[in-house]
Amino acid sequence: MRATRTLSVVLIAALLFAQVAVASAAQPPKVKTVGQGQTYCPSRTIVNNKIAVKHGACYTLFVMRDTKKTYLAFGPKDAKLAVGQVVRLDTPAGAKLGKRMLYRIPIKAGADIVPVNSVRIVGAKVEDFGTRVSLTILGTPSENLLVMFSVRLTSAK
Repeated sequence: MRATRTLSVVLIAALLFAQVAVASAAQPPKVKTVGQGQTYCPSRTIVNNKIAVKHGACYTLFVMRDTKKTYLAFGPKDAKLAVGQVVRLDTPAGAKLGKRMLYRIPIKAGADIVPVNSVRIVGAKVEDFGTRVSLTILGTPSENLLVMFSVRLTSAK
């Protein structure tokens, strides 16, 4: 009888815990739209592959393409371009801007997103799911370009 009562209490506790876990997992993501030229300020460090974009700073978002890859680039908040403007990286202004990029996240994108050796400013729809963050790139011909990040839960030492 005592074993049955203990087992019942354990089962009820497990069911209540499972309901709380499912309810918290079902929370909708926090969504924010960052317009072209506006800054994105991650609230936590976000990581894509081995590249960690640090929190505590604000960034201007760009799409950049060299001869080998296309990147989502995080530039300093004062790095600006006109909306829709494409700057060649082999010009003095483009070379200067390219050197100021703080993080470059390789992305798989079509050739229409930005010409080779060029950079363009973009916006993003940011969805924060708690343990991961997605950025849907806005302001390019490929409007459904999605870049996923995991959230670094502990600080690296």
